[in-house]
Amino acid sequence: MNTLSNFQFILFFIAVIVVHIIWAKRRIRQWASRNNYRIIKCNICLVNLGPFSYFGTSGGQSVFKIEAVSVEGKTRTGYARAGGFFFGLLRDRVEVKWDKSLLDEYENV
Repeated sequence: MNTLSNFQFILFFIAVIVVHIIWAKRRIRQWASRNNYRIIKCNICLVNLGPFSYFGTSGGQSVFKIEAVSVEGKTRTGYARAGGFFFGLLRDRVEVKWDKSLLDEYENV
């Protein structure tokens, strides 16, 4: 392979990753609007998957650290996994696991 082919392959690979991340964020924002949240922060997790395991997350899924505000004004942080296990982002699925906060602990007493 020549240098131009290598460069084109690298550009294509980067473009696929960028499109995958954009699509996953779009799925998370759609989930948020359906569940009366507004996403403030949405950062991809490459190493730390939070409450999601490496064995339960496929290559077609993406895990993000999110911060969202509910309609009542309550801010929550947690992790969101976009996509299905077998079909990745072709499946409209988002799983969210919220972080435990002191307020949540207080409300459960």
